[in-house]
Amino acid sequence: MRRKLGLGSSAALTVALVSALVGWSAAGSLPAAGAQWLQTLVSLHRRVQGGLGSGIDVAASLFGGTIEYRLQGEGSVATAAPIRLPEGLLFRCIWTGRSAATRSFLQQLEDTRRKDRGLVERSISRIADASRSGVDAVAAVSSSGFLDAVDHFWDALDGLGRAIGMPITSEEHRHLRRLARNAGVRYKPSGAGGGDFGLAFDTDPERLAAMAGRAEEAGYETVDLGLDPVGVAYELVES
Repeated sequence: MRRKLGLGSSAALTVALVSALVGWSAAGSLPAAGAQWLQTLVSLHRRVQGGLGSGIDVAASLFGGTIEYRLQGEGSVATAAPIRLPEGLLFRCIWTGRSAATRSFLQQLEDTRRKDRGLVERSISRIADASRSGVDAVAAVSSSGFLDAVDHFWDALDGLGRAIGMPITSEEHRHLRRLARNAGVRYKPSGAGGGDFGLAFDTDPERLAAMAGRAEEAGYETVDLGLDPVGVAYELVES
């Protein structure tokens, strides 16, 4: 049975397919991987998602590696720049065993925003503050600051879930966070939350391995994923 893993496959497919078509029509010449081309790809991806989505998964597919990603107030891309995680900051990816309905979450968010814009904006502002703290910690090469930001992000994301009446920090994520905290490790959902993957962070590989072992004993699946620094690549092959 096929399972939705939450790895941004629709964004990756959008970037790969559009890049291949543009490269083929232009005899191997792709647009520069800059803000304008990214905005085009994000707009295309949103069109197949009912106009929803931040586009960060599109940016990750285009650029690869680790990026700082920001949106303008009206939703257009403001920043998509490469950053480097502090040396020694480690992570493990853990599959919760349940797929998240990202579109349903986003639709519920928009429905609640129409009813109480202030409530949603305050919740999102807290998430943005936590995200900025994480980016600032990376810029300062502070692993401890980044780990603290992970906790702040969890709290803010949990608050958004309560505000819109959706289990963003699902029971699986809550269980995994308890396992992480018992091991001295930080944990947060990946993506829209509610299911799919979670990310455990620490600077101590033994603590991180211990947490992953406890997660596997509890029935979760750790997945060996790393950072791909390349992003989209195009090669024209003549038959």
